Amino acid sequence: MSEGVEQLGGMAAGALPVTDAVIAAAHRHGAANLRGFFVRKEIKQHGLQQIVEGAFKPGPEDRGG
Repeated sequence: MSEGVEQLGGMAAGALPVTDAVIAAAHRHGAANLRGFFVRKEIKQHGLQQIVEGAFKPGPEDRGG
C-alpha cells in the first residue's frame, strides 16, 4: 500500500468487492488504518439517506480547501 493512502472507495457497484479485497489485504500487511467507503448512484430513500456510506472522512481537498 502506498504511503499516505488513508481511504479507498468508489461507486457502489464496482467499488464494493475491490475495496473490501484491498482493505483486507492491507490489514494483513499491517495497514489497519485504511478506511473504505462507497458512493451510491442515488440517495437512498430510507434510513440516514446518505449518498456516501462507510468510513469516509472528508479532507481539506474535499472541503474546497
